Amino acid sequence: MRPKLCRFEEVGMGPLAGPVVGGAVVLHIGDRIPGLNDSKQMTAEEREQVDRIIRRRAVAVSVCAVDHTQVDRIGLYRARILAHAGAVAGLGVKAEYLLIDAFDIPDTPLPQIAVVRGDKICASIMAASIVAKVARDATMIEYAQGVRHPVASRRDPTTRPKPDSQDELGALSRLRAGSRHLDLGRAGEKAAADLLRSRGYQVIGAGFLARRGELDLVCRRGNTLVLVEVKTRTSDAFGTPLEAVGARKRRALRIAAAEYRALSEWRGPIRYAVVSITVAPKGGLEVELVEDPFD
Repeated sequence: MRPKLCRFEEVGMGPLAGPVVGGAVVLHIGDRIPGLNDSKQMTAEEREQVDRIIRRRAVAVSVCAVDHTQVDRIGLYRARILAHAGAVAGLGVKAEYLLIDAFDIPDTPLPQIAVVRGDKICASIMAASIVAKVARDATMIEYAQGVRHPVASRRDPTTRPKPDSQDELGALSRLRAGSRHLDLGRAGEKAAADLLRSRGYQVIGAGFLARRGELDLVCRRGNTLVLVEVKTRTSDAFGTPLEAVGARKRRALRIAAAEYRALSEWRGPIRYAVVSITVAPKGGLEVELVEDPFD
């Protein structure tokens, strides 16, 4: 009898908000799931469709979420271990061997192998990643209710972004706290919003989450919608913040802008701007606005 191989993958290690979610999947040996791919290369709709297939055909599927308050308390490393333990425990079948993406899990009683780039080359790890990501996306959609430009806007017309709104810069309550990077990012966005207002812009929203990108600040100036990328650096040793907005980032901004236009039914012109923020050697922030940086 072949051993039951459990594939484990976690998502949510990189983002600044929301839970870390572990997914565990036990597949039938040789089962080929149609549409399976690296979850990061799939749209939300594609992941949801394949997630349903995985859940129908797998021997067992389990997810475990470690919420943002626990992440703050125990840290990302331990949150990953906890998500792993909970997902494996919830399978309902006894796994005998673990396949894990990239890094092994310490102190687990099961034998395991870490597959480098497993979420790209190992079908079973892809399945675990998709299950975890769909579960985390559903949680973030619930979190987003009432946020200025929610993730849920793609599915609920009543929460679509409104370019005529008077919203001011806000914060998502599920942000993970306590990191210097996060504090600097918040300070940078506030400084950017203050500068934009002083230059005649109306800040109408922040943190619009698109399928493949994010709009840091959404502004109005007259009859023009201005989408603003905020780049903050502690120094310019590795280049200025503006230099970090390369070709790939520009493509992501344009894709996010197209989604925003469709959801908000905006018919007017759209421009772009970058606010470059660098921590000054003697403290404080050096803030520079670059209008139409991609022209």
